[in-house]
Amino acid sequence: MRVRLWDRLLDREADPPPSGPVPIGRYVFVGAEQGAPGGGSASGRRGPSGGRGISGPRGPSGGRDLSLAGRRVRSGDHLVAIGDWTLWDEDRRQATHGACDPCALPDEVTEHAVLGVAAGLERLGAEPADRWLRESPLLGDTEIGPRLRRRRMDDEIGEHLDALRAVCHDPADRLRVVNRLVPVGLARRITPATITRLAGHSEDWNRLRPDGVEPKVVLASSREQNLDFYENRVAARLVDHLWGDVVARLNAVARIDEMFSDLDRYVADAVDRPWRQQGKLFDLIEGVVANETWKDLAAGRRKELGAVRDALVALRGGGVLPGVNRQAEIGTALRATNLFVNEGRYRRVRDLWQAWVNDRTGRDREDAPSARIQDWCRGFTVYTGLLLLHALDHLGLLGGPGGSGEPAGTGGASPFTRGGPPIRLGAGDVAATGAAVTLAWLPTEVFELAVGGRPVLRVLALPHALTGHGRTSATRDETERLITEKPGIPTLIVYPGTLEERRALPERLRLEVFSGCDAPVPWRRGGVGLLPVSPMEIDSVVRLARSLYSVLARERHRDHPLSVRCREAYAREVGDGADWLRVEQAGLLVTRPPAPGELAAARARLQSLRARVAGRPDGAGEAELLDRVADELTAAAETLAEYTRCPVCLQRRTDPWRAYRSRRDGTYSCECPQGHARWELRRCASCTRPYPVISAEPVPEGVEFDGDGVDRLLGSHIVSMPCRLRPSIFLCPSCGTCGVAFAGKGDGCRRCCPEGREVATDRAAES
Repeated sequence: MRVRLWDRLLDREADPPPSGPVPIGRYVFVGAEQGAPGGGSASGRRGPSGGRGISGPRGPSGGRDLSLAGRRVRSGDHLVAIGDWTLWDEDRRQATHGACDPCALPDEVTEHAVLGVAAGLERLGAEPADRWLRESPLLGDTEIGPRLRRRRMDDEIGEHLDALRAVCHDPADRLRVVNRLVPVGLARRITPATITRLAGHSEDWNRLRPDGVEPKVVLASSREQNLDFYENRVAARLVDHLWGDVVARLNAVARIDEMFSDLDRYVADAVDRPWRQQGKLFDLIEGVVANETWKDLAAGRRKELGAVRDALVALRGGGVLPGVNRQAEIGTALRATNLFVNEGRYRRVRDLWQAWVNDRTGRDREDAPSARIQDWCRGFTVYTGLLLLHALDHLGLLGGPGGSGEPAGTGGASPFTRGGPPIRLGAGDVAATGAAVTLAWLPTEVFELAVGGRPVLRVLALPHALTGHGRTSATRDETERLITEKPGIPTLIVYPGTLEERRALPERLRLEVFSGCDAPVPWRRGGVGLLPVSPMEIDSVVRLARSLYSVLARERHRDHPLSVRCREAYAREVGDGADWLRVEQAGLLVTRPPAPGELAAARARLQSLRARVAGRPDGAGEAELLDRVADELTAAAETLAEYTRCPVCLQRRTDPWRAYRSRRDGTYSCECPQGHARWELRRCASCTRPYPVISAEPVPEGVEFDGDGVDRLLGSHIVSMPCRLRPSIFLCPSCGTCGVAFAGKGDGCRRCCPEGREVATDRAAES
């Protein structure tokens, strides 16, 4: 029996175990008694289930349980630890060493919000998906309230901050005796050490006399001010503690305040959005946007904490408490010294220290760090599942059961559980692919979107804050390890990240850390995209919906232009004179939706052919073939007619044969009769692959079309991102380049220009 690790990104066993820096959440332990077959698309086919009957990895019979960071490893646990870790093999003879960056954990607000949502969802068990939709992915009242309400610690700071300021600027001091070499004329007091030094150092003599020596310099004792003692060290350390806590709280309150501003913006923008998007957006922000009390509290608390932060800034300079060792070990319980008992200012500093200890003790979690990080990894996966369901609902794919003949438990009525059966999505305007669209939560903690049983996208919840380091080099290294991989199925990595973190990155790196399915970076073609999400950004649902929309829209056009296979002789007879059909050697190519009379004429010809061949001795097989051709021709006509439905208002055209404008290269274009949108199928000049495009509204030129800009301007109802130079040109979702770059006009296109030129530009910007 051996230890096994599963690579969630590449969907295969990691052999040997990884070493060195490891992204948090990429690898999970697999019980040795459980198989991990590859291939196939059935739910639950891969990796660890962590369910009943699955024990943790162990050594040979009678061996010890494996442990990681002092915690027993169980099947389904992630290969994570705070800092360095060591993993021994089964016989304890060989060890693998690695590390997880502690800075890759998110901020406290994000962690608590995600874990709070995940805990509520875990209690639901095998509830239907529409029950999950009642839970909001945004920061809830249980997380907002404690961070906005005034705490007892705020009162303690207000009461004792003046005493701390007085101690820092006018501290008590003590005199200490020091011995220094000084000229003889400046010496006022000598000690036995003076005679000892003079006797042993002739270089200190001025001259030798018959009765002794005449010294040039002597070791004289003096007294000087000393601030580096216990009470002042406590005061200095208290300033640092308060600074860290106040800055963390101020950042959290500022992000909550900005979330309220974003929600107000969404309310204003929703008026101009399609009515279907309006309802979904209002459902998400219901109960948060209208809470004026929270908004007032956020503004007031931000002002108060800003004032405290500014006061603490003045206590952290180099001229404050000079010479005090701020790194000395203090502990939490203070000693009852003379100053802390009898001196009023220091007594109040002691009280403020005790208040800080009580506040910190009440807020710290009692879980061990190893258990806490495992909970974070599992909780972020559950949170990502909630975002996925909201994104699908945003696209109208969880509206209820599917069509006739489908099982009763489809769409939002299906239970959504880890390792359970996939849920079948509703019809929706993006799911009209002619095949069943399903979403499965695999035992590997990966979500899989499939069309017709064929996986088209894997969504990997990676609980690694790629942009949270605060160091560009660290973010670049972590990103490089992920996006250079080439999984067998296109994979979208969802990770915790904030807008403030992305704004601090260089442009090239900012494009890499926000590369959804609708806009892959042109210099990376490994099939891996990165998408940041946060419980304080409603855009998280929108950007995830946009990526799913792009994948399903491309899958919808996978077999375009539609063809019907049949014998060439039959194809010529049916297609003769029908301009909506093109005769090919392999059959018929449907170039546009037919008018009712045109389709009826084609079916009549097929019926005539069937009547002629049915009378032959061997005509039974030919008759069945012609019946199949008639059915496929009708289905192709209905599919092309469905392409003329407006993706914004969902209005169906009564004359699809006129609305569908076909092109010679097998693409087409359509327009909404109400002017809501223009949509078409284009062919990429770089990779020659077709890709769908939706132009929902006139887009102003010069807009920064990175992921965040598209979130705010266009929302989720686009399938390809507009070019930065010309919004009428779109990026190919397959290769990530636009027509401007391919035509050799990429000097001004900072995003899609050739890689060498982009690298030089990026390096110049960073320098």
